[in-house]
Amino acid sequence: MTPSADLAQLDPRIRFVIENGVARITIDQPAKRNAVAPSMWDAITALFTHCSGNTEVRVVVLTGEGEAFCSGTDLEELDMRNDISTGLTRLKRANRMVLAIYNCEKPVIAAVRGGAAGVGWSLALACDFIIASQTAKFGGGFLRVGLIPDGGSVFFLSRLLGEARAKEIAYTGRFVLPDEAVALGLALKAVPTDQLDASVAELAGQLAKGPTTGIGLTKRMFRAAQGPTIEQYMDQEELGQICAKRTDDFQEGVKAFMEKRPVAFTGM
Repeated sequence: MTPSADLAQLDPRIRFVIENGVARITIDQPAKRNAVAPSMWDAITALFTHCSGNTEVRVVVLTGEGEAFCSGTDLEELDMRNDISTGLTRLKRANRMVLAIYNCEKPVIAAVRGGAAGVGWSLALACDFIIASQTAKFGGGFLRVGLIPDGGSVFFLSRLLGEARAKEIAYTGRFVLPDEAVALGLALKAVPTDQLDASVAELAGQLAKGPTTGIGLTKRMFRAAQGPTIEQYMDQEELGQICAKRTDDFQEGVKAFMEKRPVAFTGM
């Protein structure tokens, strides 16, 4: 099935199709390793909201075109003003995208090849399942530029890994490769790159034949079992990120990143 005209025109860099009960949302900006700009955040939010309420959709697959899943935020299209109001509005807009995935009433599979970095990792973590190709690598990298992890990544990691391992990954900003992701329980499985689509299709097909409403209700039970909600957590995350953006280390981190040189944090 082709999507309605309104959905198809949300953003040309986000492709959306439904076939045999499986909705496929593809981030299609391979020249930028599928970095997502704010207008793309809105499109992804709208599509997952649509999928959640569309009875024709029984499973959702999220993936990226080409050699990457999603490399994070597209900085070229980001309003970089650092006042509190602008920053908070920007964070809430991005968080709505993550919440739309996490709260989707249908099972969601992330098909990950290549990098899932920054908010791209949060997009994958918000899904019910990650199936990774052997080229996949996962990481936040926020602290490398003096920011705190956002997009709910600490919420997801602490629940999936336990606090000590989640802290080690968050504090160091290191990448997690496919086999470790499976061993840690972050990814359901790791497969050769040429088998990724087939492996995702097999799981999606199995879930599409299941009791969709029952699966949606079970998802709600899993969310309720986790204690404080992700919405409550994100309130704290937004405050922390606003504060982090006012540090000297953030300014140095961004400058070092742009100048492609080692960062020299002062702790201030």
